[in-house]
Amino acid sequence: MRVLKNRKLPVKLRNPSNAQEIPLVDIHAHLLPRADDGSDSMTTSLQLAKEAVQEGIHTIVASPNQMDGRYINDTDKVLSDVDNLNNTLKRVGINLKILPGQEIRLSDQFLTAFDQGRLLTLADSKKYMLIEMPNNSVPPLIHQVISKLREHKITVIIAHPERNLTLLNDPKELNKLARRGVLFQVTSSSINGFFGQQVADFALEMLRRGFVTTIASETHGVTSDQHYHLADAYSIANKLIGEGKTNIIKQNAVRIIKGEPVDGTTIQEF
Repeated sequence: MRVLKNRKLPVKLRNPSNAQEIPLVDIHAHLLPRADDGSDSMTTSLQLAKEAVQEGIHTIVASPNQMDGRYINDTDKVLSDVDNLNNTLKRVGINLKILPGQEIRLSDQFLTAFDQGRLLTLADSKKYMLIEMPNNSVPPLIHQVISKLREHKITVIIAHPERNLTLLNDPKELNKLARRGVLFQVTSSSINGFFGQQVADFALEMLRRGFVTTIASETHGVTSDQHYHLADAYSIANKLIGEGKTNIIKQNAVRIIKGEPVDGTTIQEF
C-alpha cells in the first residue's frame, strides 16, 4: 500500500496526555433556527447549545445547507442569523460561541456563487470551505473547484465522506482527493454506528489510515439520532488510534476556525 505524506505537518500539542486542555470545537452543526432541515426553532437551538456545553464544546461553526436544492443560505443571511443566535445565547446565559459557515452542496452553481460572494469559509476565516458532494457520486467538478479555491488559498474540506456511496464502494477515490490536499470531516454519529455498520466500518478505517482531519457533530436536532455524540465518538477514536492522534484531530478543529494549517498524520492509502 502506498503511504501518502502530503499533509504531514509538525505536531504542536502542548500536552498530549491531557485531552481536556484542548478546547472542543465543532465545525459542522445545523444549529441556526429555521435555516434548513436542522433546528426548527430558537428553543431547539438553545437546547442543542446546552447539550454542546455539557459535552465540553465551547465553539460551534453554524453550517446551514447552501444551494442543496432545498435551501439557500447566502452570506449575509448566515452572518445575521449567527449574530442573532449569539445575542440570544448571551441573554440566556449559555456560554457558547457561534461562528458563521455553510455546508455547500457541490453543483454547477458553485463557481458562479463563489464569484458572487455567496459562499462562506468556515468561521469566515477565508481558509477552509466545507463542501458536500452528492450522496452517490464524486463529480468531476470537484477537481475544478479544488483548483479554483486553491487560487484563493482556500482548502476544501469534504463533509461526511464516509456516507458517499462512491467512496464506500471504491475507497481509492479518497486517495485521489487526498493527493490534491483535500481534508475530510467525519461525522460523530457515523463513528457511533447510527448510519449502519458499513458506514461505521468505513469511518473507522479512515481513522486508522489517517484520512480524518476532524470529527464534527453535524447535529440536526434534539432527536436520538443526530444531536451531540462527539464525546462518544472521541472515546471510540481514542481506543482505536490512541490519545495522541485523537488529540491531533481535536486540535485540528481549533486550527480550522483560526485559519491555521492543520496538523496531519501520515496517510496510508487504500
